[in-house]
Amino acid sequence: MVLLGYVASVEADPTPAPTPAPTSPAVAESSSPASLESFLDQIVPERLEATGAPGVLVAVVKDGQVLLVKGWGFADVERQIPMDGERTIFRVASISKTLTATAVARLEARGLVDLDVPVDTYLEGRVVPPRYSTPVTLRHLLTHTGGFINHNIGRVSRTPPTEPLDEFMARTMPPQLYPPGRVILYSNHGNALAGLVVQQVSGQPFAQFMQQQILGPLGMADSRFGLDPVVADRLATGTMLEDGVARTYEYLYVQTTPASALHTTAADMARYMIFHLGDGRVGDRVVLDAPAMQRMRSPAAVIHSALPEFHYAFVHGHVAGYPARRHGGSVPGFQSRLVLLDAHGLGVFVGHNAYGTTLRDDLAGAIVTQLLGGAPPPPPVVPMGDGRPVQPDALVGSYQRVSLRDTPGFCRFHTVLSQTPVEVGLDAEGFLIFDGARFLRTGELTFHRERTVGPATALVFVRDPNGEIRWLHRDRQSAQRRPWHAAPAVQWPLHGAVLLVLLVASVGGPVLGRLAPEVRQRLALSVIAARLVFVGIVVPLLYAAWIDQGQPPLMRPLRFGVPWWIHGLRALVVVGAGLVLFAVVRLWRAHDGEVVPPVVRWSALVIALAIASWLLLELYWSTPAPGLILHP
Repeated sequence: MVLLGYVASVEADPTPAPTPAPTSPAVAESSSPASLESFLDQIVPERLEATGAPGVLVAVVKDGQVLLVKGWGFADVERQIPMDGERTIFRVASISKTLTATAVARLEARGLVDLDVPVDTYLEGRVVPPRYSTPVTLRHLLTHTGGFINHNIGRVSRTPPTEPLDEFMARTMPPQLYPPGRVILYSNHGNALAGLVVQQVSGQPFAQFMQQQILGPLGMADSRFGLDPVVADRLATGTMLEDGVARTYEYLYVQTTPASALHTTAADMARYMIFHLGDGRVGDRVVLDAPAMQRMRSPAAVIHSALPEFHYAFVHGHVAGYPARRHGGSVPGFQSRLVLLDAHGLGVFVGHNAYGTTLRDDLAGAIVTQLLGGAPPPPPVVPMGDGRPVQPDALVGSYQRVSLRDTPGFCRFHTVLSQTPVEVGLDAEGFLIFDGARFLRTGELTFHRERTVGPATALVFVRDPNGEIRWLHRDRQSAQRRPWHAAPAVQWPLHGAVLLVLLVASVGGPVLGRLAPEVRQRLALSVIAARLVFVGIVVPLLYAAWIDQGQPPLMRPLRFGVPWWIHGLRALVVVGAGLVLFAVVRLWRAHDGEVVPPVVRWSALVIALAIASWLLLELYWSTPAPGLILHP
């Protein structure tokens, strides 16, 4: 569905901004621009020195006005370029998702999209592979409940991407492994698919639409979805923190542009926050009408109202004890945090050109506390009945995180065996225990942590269509009931037996040496096959363990794509399986009076069964191929 030449602005009656909460005289004094700057001048240099981060940018707005836009430290240490809130260009990574959601809200306000119709309605030429009866919608994409894994394979490159957004998404869209609306599973591709809808419906390239319809009207003149000469000249240098030392890190291009590629300044982020805290009007222009602004601010739970879910890409939760909308951004070399406290008309942006520190969250919380004071104590948890679960046997047991299958197939064995189990149990008094804390029943299948600092943490169980408890949600993390055959206690012996058989067969020279030459020749083919399979299995497993343990999460090599040699090694398994099948058939069909000792036949058969078992295990853990499919 393409509407060519869409450039019309939205016109509607304005709605007044949210009324700020009452403020005490002491807090009002601390919220003046001068006092806020003095406060940050005291704490920011100390925290930069303590963390090793080169520099930080801060933007704070209140009641439609800019309180502070400032930088501390260096945007580029080597060239001694200071952080400048007005001039320094910064990568905000996943905060980009909120702008893409804003673009969707703009199209929604015009009646051009509906968040609750199948997303395929708006995709030209391609559709999401139909795996479940419930279709994927834009609401699912903007709340990370589409059920898509987030494997990130090939999402990053060292050279500028040349593939258009629609072709990249058609080729790389991760498979959907869970029914829409059942689990929260953060997905860069999911948000990027919403960006592709913006492109298809508007008839404009995504970056162009954002420049003309969102960034331009908001006055974000220094912001770009992508890297151009102006951005590159003013871009801060990203660093990675290693033992408190900042090491310069190369610029990496991210191909999920709508979800990850905004380059901006602290001053532009101040404009963006004022817009979202206001009435949708910028000057005389209405960028979003009143109903659209209200929809973006008011969370609509997809899974359960007790969970702090995503809504129009924003996380609805708490910051420093206050209800807030927020989002973070992380890309190699940069981290950032955006916080909107609608009830107080307060917005905070913090970004630093270093990856590997909690500085963004520490400063954001300190700023909120400085401006609003200490948050009131959260309301007490009110249990249902005595707080004990009514049917504990239906709840307790082992669950596995839905993110377990975010990895490609050859990493799956390592992931399964190294997973941290999600256990739900009971204490001696019959109360639900999760992650070492007691949870009290507050609803039929809803529990809240008994004692907590800040808002109570929710634990929500959800039944499957058969009425069985299958899903478990802890805040924005989802898990599903683990089947018995997926437990490490089962997987370890299965995989271990396969590898042991292949290892023994691969080094079977001493055994073969005791056999007659003609028998040795017949069994040799099985041994060669075992060696091929063993190498094809073990080397990728070692590589998977290395990238999991030896590389920072945002820089694992798989983000650049699966190495070609991995595919080659995996092909050895297939070749070896074919060879051993041929060898077993030859041994069992001996003719012309030839006698094949039983030990040889059974050895070959055991090798064949081991290889077959491995292939079945691979099939068990495999995922569908990525990508969208052509319209039927």
